[in-house]
Amino acid sequence: MTRYNLKGTANYVLTDLATGAVVSSGSVKGLTSYSTSANTASTAAAATAANRRLAEALADQVVNKLLVTVNQAG
Repeated sequence: MTRYNLKGTANYVLTDLATGAVVSSGSVKGLTSYSTSANTASTAAAATAANRRLAEALADQVVNKLLVTVNQAG
């Protein structure tokens, strides 16, 4: 059995459509992992699930940063 780590980065830019000004921008990072097995279908399912978890974690971080930006702007 082997354990794989998946690392990801999401870059974002929030732009004011009226002015074109950049309101906020940044980058978030995440990490998740999965284990392989002798069954290739199980390994593929685990890899797919890990990719989904990573994407959701990155999206949650971006949303949280944008909520902070909006709250600070009033």
